[in-house]
Amino acid sequence: MIGPDVVFRLCTDVRFRRIAPEGVVVRQTDPEVLVVNDLAARILDKLDGASPVSSIVDTFASEYEVDRTVLERDVAAFLGELQEGRIIERVADER
Repeated sequence: MIGPDVVFRLCTDVRFRRIAPEGVVVRQTDPEVLVVNDLAARILDKLDGASPVSSIVDTFASEYEVDRTVLERDVAAFLGELQEGRIIERVADER
């Protein structure tokens, strides 16, 4: 489970660039390119290896009128997909 204290970073073989208004993710070990929308790119921008998932949720909760529980679930689901796709890796759980 991806809780609020989990910290992620991009995997070492992943390159990410913003090409407004989208983002492009390249895994250097696979011949695959992933194009993500602006919101997904903003999430990827925040995966600095030091900030917990809760900081991402806090940012979007202050910008959008959305139920926080729904936001936490959606962010965790997206991060789970990125983790399964070997785009991001867990660094630590802050505690």
